[in-house]
Amino acid sequence: MEALARKLGVSPFLAGILVKRGLGDPEEAERYLSPQLEDLHSPFLLNGIKEAVERVGEGIARREKILITGHDDIDGITSTLVVMRTLRSLHPQVQYYIPDRNKEGYGFSKELLQSFSSQGVKLIITVDSGTSDLQGVEWARGLGIEVIVTDHHEPQEKLPSALTVINPKRKDSTYPFRSLAGVGVALKFSLALLESFGGGDRGFLKEFLPLVALGTIADKVPLNEENRVLAKLGAEELELSTRPGIQALRGMVGICPGFGSIDDIIEFLRFGQIKDGKSNIVELLSIRDSVRIEAICKELKQSGREWRKRAEEAKNQVKKKAKVDKGIIVAVVPEIGVNFLGYSAGSLSKEIGKPAVVIGKRGDVLVGEGRTPQGFDLFAAFSFCKDCFIQYGGHKRAAGFSMHPDRAEEFIERIKLYSRDHPPLSPSAESYDLKLPLALLNQEVLADLKRLSPFGQANPEPRFLTTGAEIQELKEFYEGERKFSEAMIDGRPFIIWGDPPPEGRKDLIYSIRGMHQGKLCLRIHR
Repeated sequence: MEALARKLGVSPFLAGILVKRGLGDPEEAERYLSPQLEDLHSPFLLNGIKEAVERVGEGIARREKILITGHDDIDGITSTLVVMRTLRSLHPQVQYYIPDRNKEGYGFSKELLQSFSSQGVKLIITVDSGTSDLQGVEWARGLGIEVIVTDHHEPQEKLPSALTVINPKRKDSTYPFRSLAGVGVALKFSLALLESFGGGDRGFLKEFLPLVALGTIADKVPLNEENRVLAKLGAEELELSTRPGIQALRGMVGICPGFGSIDDIIEFLRFGQIKDGKSNIVELLSIRDSVRIEAICKELKQSGREWRKRAEEAKNQVKKKAKVDKGIIVAVVPEIGVNFLGYSAGSLSKEIGKPAVVIGKRGDVLVGEGRTPQGFDLFAAFSFCKDCFIQYGGHKRAAGFSMHPDRAEEFIERIKLYSRDHPPLSPSAESYDLKLPLALLNQEVLADLKRLSPFGQANPEPRFLTTGAEIQELKEFYEGERKFSEAMIDGRPFIIWGDPPPEGRKDLIYSIRGMHQGKLCLRIHR
């Protein structure tokens, strides 16, 4: 540890965290602390990208109408923005459409494709979606529409019959890094287009980076290798961006946001709205009209308040109906909105420490969302039950499906069987990175933690242990709807983010979330 500190010129504190996280090699640690754009792989290493670029070139030459379709989460919306900005710099005939999953489900419907065809669309580019939509892509082909899929979700045994599928998780992929977010794949596609047809430079790439960081961190992909480069540089560019929509979002950030505003901004963006295929988040991050930007920010705040209230109600309904098996939690709750299924599953999984699947209803079919702790492969579990589904897709820790009601009972029995044979291996809640007296927390520690940020999957907030800490003078307060407390701990004032521990003397495991008005902000984990 001391040798690494000397080699890198960093504090023993920072060196200790790096070693704890397997970054004891000086060169690897330096790349992690100070990633460079040059660390990114060539986009042309992705299977199918050359064919996609050639087809877009043909579309530009023929002045075809090109349509971008994306997933309606933050990863999908930022992916849409990246590809749309790129294509519009090369070609004027570019539009986008984001289906509302709560009303339209996942994938292409026949009606939607017929609408696109009637508008003269000849080429569809999917972002953060499409890998599992075998039927929809086939329908598109039947209408004379070619499809380029750009995605990062786990493929099934067969790929769709698209012109090409750009996905680093393809079984035949030769790309060096398989864990890009959808927006990471969208960026690679965009860079390949710009390299082939001109219209972009390094400044153009830097403008994309805040969007890429937002989508990457929001989608909870591991923040290592290329994702570390994109998240770190993108979070830095986010703080410097002069784009009005991003500036407005930064202005909404509350106290103790962590090391930068990106986590709070992601939280606001989760409450974006889709109407007739258009997203108010795409609008917010595209326009310069200050009046409209302010109106959208108010919409996000109001939507957030309403969503949280309804989400808590839905979660309570789910908890009442949840059946806890040895290996998994399953709840069938057709009366709640399908947009609360994922949240409810995630809350159950976190609270009980097991994979959770919550099943609701959309029209005549059942839809389900699953969430899981680390160490359980939800996509593999759903693949074990694939013949029960109309459609399914997702990742190891978050996945969804649709199915006919008469298959529900069989699915539940099979998912229970799979989960009993594959119990999750969760990290201990008691784990921590370093034992640290509170007296050593200072500005240098904050600067070191900022170098490690942004935090997320595969780069969690460092946790510290302080033994025998004395907690006194607890005073709760709220900023908006977020709960905080002020406290004297070992005779020093702190702000506690979330629920505080009781007064008295106890051992604390905590993470540090920056500083507010000269007081360090702590998040207590135990």
